[in-house]
Amino acid sequence: MNKTIVIILLILFSSCYNAESIRMNEVISESTENAEDSLAVKNEDVRDSLKIDYVLLSENEKEKNKIIISKKNFMLALYYDSVKIKEYSVAVGKNPEDKVRVGDNATPLGSFYIIRIEGSSFWTHDFKDGKGEIKGAYGPYFLRLKTGTDATLSGKEWKGIGIHGTHDNSSIGTNASEGCIRMKNEELVDLMRFVETGTKVEIIE
Repeated sequence: MNKTIVIILLILFSSCYNAESIRMNEVISESTENAEDSLAVKNEDVRDSLKIDYVLLSENEKEKNKIIISKKNFMLALYYDSVKIKEYSVAVGKNPEDKVRVGDNATPLGSFYIIRIEGSSFWTHDFKDGKGEIKGAYGPYFLRLKTGTDATLSGKEWKGIGIHGTHDNSSIGTNASEGCIRMKNEELVDLMRFVETGTKVEIIE
């Protein structure tokens, strides 16, 4: 066999070896990527299984829930311990200041609690706008708050303050009420899953 043929055979063998090596590297690389992807999926599954369902806890352990209402943000936030569970847009008093006298249309600031939950579907109210008594003005529920002298920022006691529904969704997110906190009816029904008599309610500026 002459040198030329030997050289050609060596070149062909070298080419085949290099091609096979490249293919094997690609297979190894692909296998490694698949293994990493599989591990990532498994890790994600583990993380998901370890996630705490705070909504479920909040429903089952209502005594740990607290409501914080921000007047300036027109927002009601539900907390389970220190974890925020839900947020709802609300309407508050026409007067944005703290309540200081009866009839001033202001929502009082302070740390309160729900003293009674009342069905209010058939309640009516005259808003003095010429439309007379409005049916469903308070929505399905009225969450009456205990707003005594020891709880209000003003040091005064107020009657008739509560969280309730509305007949007018367009008022949500505005200063519109006579001092109570208004919610959309369907969101009030949702909130009812998490509250009970004794639930703490803090109203801040």
